[in-house]
Amino acid sequence: MKNILLFILCFIVFINISACENISTMEGKCSINEDSVLYPVIKNNKYGYIDSNGNLKIEPQFDSAQGFYDGLAVVYEDGLAGYINKNGQYVIKPQFTYAGRFFNGIAPYGVKTDNHPRRPFSLQGFINKSGDVIKEPTYKYLSYFSEGLAQVTTGDRYGYIDTEFNMVIEEKFVSSGDFHEGLAFARVNDLEPYGYIDTTGEFVIEPLFFSAWNFSNGLAPVMYRKEQELFWGYINREGEFVIQPKYYGAIEYTEGLFGVGIKCDDGVTRFGYIDINEKIVIEPVFEEVEPFSEGLAAVKLPDSKNPEQSKWGYINKDGEVVIQPAYDEAGLFKDGIAIVRLANYKTGLIKEGYINKEGEYIWEPS
Repeated sequence: MKNILLFILCFIVFINISACENISTMEGKCSINEDSVLYPVIKNNKYGYIDSNGNLKIEPQFDSAQGFYDGLAVVYEDGLAGYINKNGQYVIKPQFTYAGRFFNGIAPYGVKTDNHPRRPFSLQGFINKSGDVIKEPTYKYLSYFSEGLAQVTTGDRYGYIDTEFNMVIEEKFVSSGDFHEGLAFARVNDLEPYGYIDTTGEFVIEPLFFSAWNFSNGLAPVMYRKEQELFWGYINREGEFVIQPKYYGAIEYTEGLFGVGIKCDDGVTRFGYIDINEKIVIEPVFEEVEPFSEGLAAVKLPDSKNPEQSKWGYINKDGEVVIQPAYDEAGLFKDGIAIVRLANYKTGLIKEGYINKEGEYIWEPS
């Protein structure tokens, strides 16, 4: 799932992930006007788009489809990517082996220069909304722009470019994240700790952490060695611990609650939620948890009879299950809608659908 659960009891190394991710997943939505959004769906093995009431607005006709960003969405036909507008009309005809979402009028695209069977592109550059190449493909990797900067590499280390493609932070990090609230986690060498850099590329929070994640609402979860053990806590923008490192997992801080892993009396780590004073607000009874969004959080509830078949449902801030566990994956709510998935592990088939906050399908998994 696009919101990553920071797991326990291990040295977690955050790997820079290729920008070829399918944006039609947990974050797939697009602005049609001020009042409505569209969601990609599949029907009869073709992708189209529905509105928030489940009505088809763009008929299924594409081999793959992603969410709308900056007014356009990536769709694939016959192995090539192009862009459509909210009326389902092509603005840029399918012509790229890979294409990413638009941001401020520019989008990444990829070209293939080798025969690697699992890699859809070898190098990436940028196009504008007319489909014109405005930056030739020179990057082995690039991320989406976040706060005006994007991670890139032309060699073995990562730096950052601005929207004019200037290298504003040199390629000197072996691992780094996107900028959030003006800071990004980074480390200079393998096996060295993570710290946080500002937009000049200088460390403003000293590298002290075995793992680190993005800032959200002024706080970031980090893994810290304490008494020869590794624990998770939360730091502020000054690098000071606000939530002490004593937990066995941590996720993004949202809506006043922290999802953390706590080792229970039986020795098993389960997840619950604490407040800023480290008071347990929702008991640690879940296998996994996601951040709260619009008052609800996706949680994975244990199945005592068949642990391998544990499912995801949703709770409110009182810890009450308001949408029963029935899903193999469950996304965050946005504008009252969440994407959910059902998986057949024998066949490998995954079906996607959308639910509202009452747990009713606006689009049945297909």
